[in-house]
Amino acid sequence: MPKPENIVEKGFDKRPENINKNGRPRLFVNTLILELEKQGIENVKPSQVVSIYEKLINLSIKELSDLANKEDAAWIIRQTAKQMLKNPEKAMQEILDRAHGKAKQSVDIDGTLGIQQITGMEIL
Repeated sequence: MPKPENIVEKGFDKRPENINKNGRPRLFVNTLILELEKQGIENVKPSQVVSIYEKLINLSIKELSDLANKEDAAWIIRQTAKQMLKNPEKAMQEILDRAHGKAKQSVDIDGTLGIQQITGMEIL
């Protein structure tokens, strides 16, 4: 509880100019989300990402280049197209991993491979 002498002449009844009539300002992220929704910008769903990746795989080098330089294309599409042109092998592997999942990997553990015995150690 504040001391009465510290709050004398400091209340809203004495200084109404301190009242924030519009309430607390919105947080930046919320404001941006509302603004983007007003502009008609939607969330991207995982299935849409997979779909665009699968379609980009079918484009020719010229089409990829045009798409990478198209200023009104979505950022993720432009960046993916640029990566596909810059480093096609890595981009292809990452796209296939993202779109269809990584290849199944198995590990053979039969007790003899990669296991070293530690001796002279005492566990309490």
